[in-house]
Amino acid sequence: MKKNIWRQTLIGLTGLVLAATSVASESADSRLNDVITAAIESDITRQIEVSQQNNGWQLKQPEISTTLPSGSHRLACSQPLEVERRDKRRFPAGNLRYRVTCSGESSWNIQAQAYFDAQVQVAYAKHTIAKDSLVSAEDIEMRTMPLSRLSRDFVALPSRLINQRAQRQIRQGQMISPERVSAPYIIQRGEQVVMMASGEGFSTSTAGVALESGYDKQQIRVRNARSGNIINAIIIEPGKVQTLF
Repeated sequence: MKKNIWRQTLIGLTGLVLAATSVASESADSRLNDVITAAIESDITRQIEVSQQNNGWQLKQPEISTTLPSGSHRLACSQPLEVERRDKRRFPAGNLRYRVTCSGESSWNIQAQAYFDAQVQVAYAKHTIAKDSLVSAEDIEMRTMPLSRLSRDFVALPSRLINQRAQRQIRQGQMISPERVSAPYIIQRGEQVVMMASGEGFSTSTAGVALESGYDKQQIRVRNARSGNIINAIIIEPGKVQTLF
């Protein structure tokens, strides 16, 4: 009778030890996966923050997730993990691919997937904007879009478009991307300008006529009002150009 009781006690203790070992193993596995996940999500967050600072994004309803390959929990690494984004998406949004590398004694690398998305404001043309016209607040309509659906540069702040020149016609309902606008002209074609010329030991100016419209630091053609000669010049300020020899 005592022998059976002792045997049952041993079986019970063995079960407790195995259960404790299993819990400890699962805890260690969970911690490693947490480290890998944190490294990937930290990289995504860093890229998003840089884009926000550079482009003025105001993101809403962000969501982020990571999918690791089976067996990743059995890996170990004594060094900081290296993460590298491997997809070719323009923005760090949508389905992202990562390579995670451990450079320690037991070096390894795995392929992982991540997903990020958020809602962002995007500028669209409220109505057709004519070529060379200056964009006004009334021309802009802001729409909320998922970042993951955007594959080209966009404008998230109306202030970055106001008083910019439309380089070509922008149709109603079309996204106003940065390449569709430029700085406004500060000299218009046909405008009377002052042509500045300088060299070693001399400086002079004369009247001319701009044959092209242009913005600051742009090269345009100008006709000398006195001689009729056409030369190239750089716009240096409104109504004034620097001739090129």
